[in-house]
Amino acid sequence: MAYVARHELLPAGARVLLMLSGGPDSMALLALVRLCDRRRRLGLRLSALHVDYGLRGADSDRDRRLTQQACAAAGVPLEIVRPDPPLSAPDFQEKARRYRLAAARRLSHARGGDLIAVGHNLDDQAETILYRLAKYAAPSSLMGMAPRAGRLVRPLLGVRAADVRGYCERRGIAWGEDHTNREEAYARNIVRLSVLPQLERLNPRVVESLGAAADVAREQQALLEELTADAWRVVVAAPAGGSPGELEGTPAAGGGERQGSQSIDLTAFARIPKALQPLVLRRLAGTVLGRDALLDRRLTQALLDLAVSPVGSAGVELRDGWVAVREHRRLQLRPTADRHVCPELCCGIPAPGAPPVTVRFCGRTLSLEQVRGPLPDAGVVFGSAALGLDERLDAVTLRHPRHTDRFRPLGLGAEVSLQRFLSAQKVPRDQRPRSLVLEADGTVAWVEVRGSGPGDAGRIDGLRGRVAESFRVTQSSALTVCVRRWPMAGRHDRTTGSSTPERPDRSVGPSEGEGGAG
Repeated sequence: MAYVARHELLPAGARVLLMLSGGPDSMALLALVRLCDRRRRLGLRLSALHVDYGLRGADSDRDRRLTQQACAAAGVPLEIVRPDPPLSAPDFQEKARRYRLAAARRLSHARGGDLIAVGHNLDDQAETILYRLAKYAAPSSLMGMAPRAGRLVRPLLGVRAADVRGYCERRGIAWGEDHTNREEAYARNIVRLSVLPQLERLNPRVVESLGAAADVAREQQALLEELTADAWRVVVAAPAGGSPGELEGTPAAGGGERQGSQSIDLTAFARIPKALQPLVLRRLAGTVLGRDALLDRRLTQALLDLAVSPVGSAGVELRDGWVAVREHRRLQLRPTADRHVCPELCCGIPAPGAPPVTVRFCGRTLSLEQVRGPLPDAGVVFGSAALGLDERLDAVTLRHPRHTDRFRPLGLGAEVSLQRFLSAQKVPRDQRPRSLVLEADGTVAWVEVRGSGPGDAGRIDGLRGRVAESFRVTQSSALTVCVRRWPMAGRHDRTTGSSTPERPDRSVGPSEGEGGAG
């Protein structure tokens, strides 16, 4: 509890969503947060979420029952969600992590929550630090996980895993053992099972040492961020049509913000301390890749070589369709010439029965609406993308395809690469980067195509679309989200229903913004 108080993780009166897996850490989390609430009289309003992946047979059933029984005994409301379709390899762990966080954020938002609490412990912290140091040669890797990151809090981050288990045993708290944690099929398990035991031969308290190093690194990082911000103001150049230092931020997939085309002045860059130069370049890359994006040492060094080289013009490929180009003593980030790139746009969906909202993305004005019940003919009659839902959807993301996208289109019966699907639908190669993708709950829910076939649902700007199997509209659908092409002639007045030649209303919801026209 001292750790919780020191980092102010559980403010009085907060609505806290507990992430419960059924393992010892999460079951201890439930007990300790309630204990902290009682002893400090915090007046917390608790709820819980359990994600049942359904992949471990009887063990999955056991974990679900454990969380149900514990929450029922504690009087804590519990929500259980199941991925549909089930998650699969490759990258199952990363997919599962994204699904959990998306589900938690959605549920917390729906309940007006303040915080999401997870059960990471000090051993998890040590594993994270070692894993990131091995993968990314960046000093920020040493920071590990923060006690609080936005709305995400980690009350057990200062406690050893063995102490958590000991607490559960003394208190008679039941938990389930995840036997996949003992398999070296996953990178983090290799760190846990092989690397840490060897390091403990050198220092039995290596886990505590790594945790302390992370605390110091975060304190020093705060100073570095101040120095980097000062250097950034010196070197940043104006975006096209903007004033010096102006940043036009839009949400990024992966956290942080994405910006428009951004450049730095290389003459000023050469004058800042050399130790700050890589940090400024990482910040520059973060304006398009997301503020929390980690760059490996190779890419950071390539950017640094590009920035300090006396040679004329040159470029370095980043990722996600971006390139760094040096021209006229400026280093600028641009979309690659052969790829159409628009900033992703997270759009709030109105409540069922509320008037539609409109957003602008990639030069199009679209209307978003959520209605009760199934609309199986919505795509044909109204010319819309239609998503069938079992529960309310708070937001969708409008974006273009990524090379890593996977998609399970209605009528195909199998998950395929989105690029392969677009090719099979005979979407011209030069049009594929401009295809509209609707992402819901972290998965591709609908994609624009030129072809036709089972599951085609609507026309937006002349292109047909295919809905994902898990978002098909059926007679049992409780809700339907419709995304339509908004008439360009005028704006629907949400009060009077009249049409005026004004700009459409922007979306209202968890995130607001307007994508560029590309």
